Amino acid sequence: NPSPTGAFFYLYVLNLLLSQRLGLNVGVPAKVDGAYKAAMSDLRKLGRLARPVDPHTVAPFLGCYEGGYRLVLQNRDLQILLGPRVMPLRVMYDGGYIMSGGLLVGTRVMLDRDSDAVPHMELAGLETVRRTVGLD
Repeated sequence: NPSPTGAFFYLYVLNLLLSQRLGLNVGVPAKVDGAYKAAMSDLRKLGRLARPVDPHTVAPFLGCYEGGYRLVLQNRDLQILLGPRVMPLRVMYDGGYIMSGGLLVGTRVMLDRDSDAVPHMELAGLETVRRTVGLD
């Protein structure tokens, strides 16, 4: 899994081998370990701020979106589905959402409407997609 820990693992192992076998990048494994611990600490802080989703608030945004995304409510769990991928969401203190599992843990997600009232979903740093079909 490349995120949130896979990149750290790869960099740690690569630089550990370079350091031990060839004397290159000495000290880098410790820096990678420090960056990993800081990233995990930040994710734990976000997790403590996250709250369960209110089904009534998200109901108008449920449905199919451009790019093959679907926003669904399974029991009381809000999820973005993309092919076989499931990315659960939790509410943040500012009313936005955060991916709490799956490939892009920690990615911010905003649900809003365009000027023509069509719902859209913004995946911070990735893309914004408009809803094409609701669940009604």
